[in-house]
Amino acid sequence: MKIGLITTSLDQKKYAGFSNYVSHLIMEFKKINSKNKYYLIHYNSNPECKLYTKENNLLIPISGVVFKKFLWYFFLPFHLKKNKIKILHGLTQTLPFFKLKGMKYVMTVHDLTTIILPKTHKLTSFFKDKLLLSHMLKISDLITTNSISTKNDIIKHFKISPDKIKVVYHAYDDKTYHKLSANEKKISEFKKKYSINYDFFLFVGTMQPRKNIITILKAMILLKESNELKHKLVIIGAKGWKYSPIFSFIKENNLEEDVRFMNYIPNEDLKFFYNFSKAFVWPSLYEGFGIPPLEAMACGTPVITSKISSMPEILGDAASYIYPPTNYSELAKKMIQIIKDKDLRQELIKKGFLVSSKYGWSKTAKKTEELYENLL
Repeated sequence: MKIGLITTSLDQKKYAGFSNYVSHLIMEFKKINSKNKYYLIHYNSNPECKLYTKENNLLIPISGVVFKKFLWYFFLPFHLKKNKIKILHGLTQTLPFFKLKGMKYVMTVHDLTTIILPKTHKLTSFFKDKLLLSHMLKISDLITTNSISTKNDIIKHFKISPDKIKVVYHAYDDKTYHKLSANEKKISEFKKKYSINYDFFLFVGTMQPRKNIITILKAMILLKESNELKHKLVIIGAKGWKYSPIFSFIKENNLEEDVRFMNYIPNEDLKFFYNFSKAFVWPSLYEGFGIPPLEAMACGTPVITSKISSMPEILGDAASYIYPPTNYSELAKKMIQIIKDKDLRQELIKKGFLVSSKYGWSKTAKKTEELYENLL
């Protein structure tokens, strides 16, 4: 059976979020001994992506002067028919606007953050998802999503039948993120490379309003005023939409010496940050799944996060929770507690290993392929 996967997210230089999901799913599909033949459908050439081969690469160049992406998706069904694609999977919440006879559409919905928290996104993103996503959900034969929480959001906001939506949990890269052995040479090299000579809390994610970084900074002020801890905060992630208030807040509150920013860190180095951070702090306002907390847990780092959306479902009792996510005084207390209460710390680390071990990309791929088979 010929299955098309929309892989436009792989045509960027640095992977995050959607592209991590897409790349790992494809890698796992290759390991499964099935009769399916997968085609990776995209419009930009990316020589650095090793997932494209002569056999699976279906590059359909984008053309036109205006509305180029719109036109590409409009004509995509005709290319699918020409190549005898039976199932098309929109891996990143996007599908063509219509389908031809004999085709089946699958769409993965990662989250509904633009609908649930419109003020944390551009107005154009809200209207795009409100109108286009609604249409794509209706023409999909099957919808997969990464949590029961997101499934319930789809049902609530788009009135889609629950039978049409299947939960397929995502995962993290367990080959990269794990507890490191005590290799003094590598530890020394890491600390020297990044000038790490202090204890720190860690945040990993795009700097944008939904990630609620300002709340972490407010908690850091309380820690500084109480003189309870001398830890710094390390923020690793790209600058997203409306990131500037974060830097303004730091300057206004004299936190320049307490907060360190890093843009892109290779995965092989990121695992060291997870391993050596005293706690992973992630008070997000909304998450469809949330991979970074699982990465932190797999590295033996306790997690503090928000008791909202999918977080309790995915992390269970292995995390320390705050509610509401903007409660910075509670967050500060949790940060102190997780450092000073050794029993609690060890309990969360132990539970974190157990919870993170439940998720794997091979499970995600096998469940997804089963759904393809049941669709025809």
